[in-house]
Amino acid sequence: MTVGGSTKSKLLFNFNKHIKKTVRNRRGELRILAACVAALSGSSAWAAAEPFSFSAGPVNVYPQVKVEEKYNDNIYLQKDDKKESFVTIVSTGVMLEALKGDDSYYLGYKMSSGSYASAHTDDYIDHFVNGKAFWTLNHRNTLELLGRFEAGHEDRGTGIKQGPDVAPLEDLIEYDRSGAALTYTFGSKTSDGRLTLKLAGAQTEYTNQRDETRLRDRRTLETGAGFYWRVGNKTGLVLDVSRTHTDYMNDPSPADGAGGSKDSDYYKFLAGVSWAATDITKATFKVGRAEKRFEDESREDFSGASWETIVDWALKPYSKLRFTVERSAEESYGRGDFIDEKRVGASWTHNWNDRVTSKVGYNWTRDVYENDPESRKDDTSEATLALDYAFREWLNVGASWNFKDRDSTLDSYSHTRNLATIYVNAGF
Repeated sequence: MTVGGSTKSKLLFNFNKHIKKTVRNRRGELRILAACVAALSGSSAWAAAEPFSFSAGPVNVYPQVKVEEKYNDNIYLQKDDKKESFVTIVSTGVMLEALKGDDSYYLGYKMSSGSYASAHTDDYIDHFVNGKAFWTLNHRNTLELLGRFEAGHEDRGTGIKQGPDVAPLEDLIEYDRSGAALTYTFGSKTSDGRLTLKLAGAQTEYTNQRDETRLRDRRTLETGAGFYWRVGNKTGLVLDVSRTHTDYMNDPSPADGAGGSKDSDYYKFLAGVSWAATDITKATFKVGRAEKRFEDESREDFSGASWETIVDWALKPYSKLRFTVERSAEESYGRGDFIDEKRVGASWTHNWNDRVTSKVGYNWTRDVYENDPESRKDDTSEATLALDYAFREWLNVGASWNFKDRDSTLDSYSHTRNLATIYVNAGF
C-alpha cells in the first residue's frame, strides 16, 4: 500500500488587477495576503474586484464586501432523498497594510454569513483572521511569518458526518482552527542557488458535539527544507524534504471502539526540475517517496511513491492553461487510518477583454481509505464554468456553475450535485 506527498497547505493570496502602475509591486504583496484568507479558511477565493484603499496614518486600509446567491440541488450530498435550497452568503472584510522600506506587514479579517432558504438549521456565521510579516534582512536573506485563525463550521454532508451519518436537525459541527508558519530564504531570485527552511504548526479543535468530535482534535508540526539550483537560463533542479508530526489530542479508549492512537510522522522526499520560460509560462515536476509511520504498533506503517506537478502555459498573455497532478496522504475523518489521495486537474482562464474573464475547469480525485474494514474508495469528478464582468476597477459581478459526481464503493456515499452561483463583489 502506498501514500504520497501533499501541497494542500500552501499559503497563497490573490487580489487581481492593479489600479496604478506605480503601485504594482505593493499590490503584488497584497495579492499574496488576500488569497491566504481563502486558502487557509477553506473557503473559495474572492473574485477579482480591485480594492480601493484609503490611508489611516501609516496604514493602508482595503475594505471589501461580497454577496452571493446560490442554488444547490443536494445540500446534504445524499444519493437519494436529495434536499435542495437557495443559499445567500454575505462576506465582509478588511485588510490592513503597512510598508516600511522593503519590509511589509498585513492583517486581515473576514466574516462570512450563510442563510439557507429551505434549511435554517444549516445557517452559519464564520470568522477568519490572517496576518503576514515579510522582512528583507539583506539582498540574500528574507524572513516571512504567516498566522491565521478560523472559527468555522463543516457543511452538512462533509467532514465528520457524511452519507448515512448526516443528521439534518442537529447543530452544524463547529471548530476553531489556528496556525503559523515561519520561512527563511537564503538566496535571491536571481541567485544560482536558493535555500529555504520552514517551520509550521497548526491546531484544529472542535467546539460542539464532543461525543462525536473529540477524537478528531489534532495538532501538527511541520519542518522542511527546499533547495533550488539553476542549471540553465530557464531551468533549475529542486529538492524538497519535510517531516510532519500529527498529534491527536484525545486518544481513543477501548470504549470508543476506534482502535489505537492515530498519532503519526509523515516524511516526504521529492526531487525534480523547475522550468520558467516567462513569469506566466512555467512548470515544476517533482517525484520521490513518502512514508507515514504510526506511533501505535497496531496500525500499519505505509510508504510509496509521491509526486507533484504544476504546469502553467500561456497561450497568449491573456489566456492561460493550468495542469496539476498530485498524490497526498490526508487525515481521515473516521474511516480507515488515513486517505491515500490522487488528484488531477486542468483549467483554462481567458481574458476576453479588459472587463470579461472566463474560466473552465475539471478536477478528478481518487480517495482510498487505507485499512477501512469496508474498503471504501471514492472517485470524484468536478466540472466548473465561471464568467466574471468588471463594471469598475472596484466592482465586478459574475456567475458560475459547478457539477460534482462522486462514485463510492460504499453506495451510501455516492452522490451528484449541481451548484449555481451569481455574485456581486466590491472593494471600496
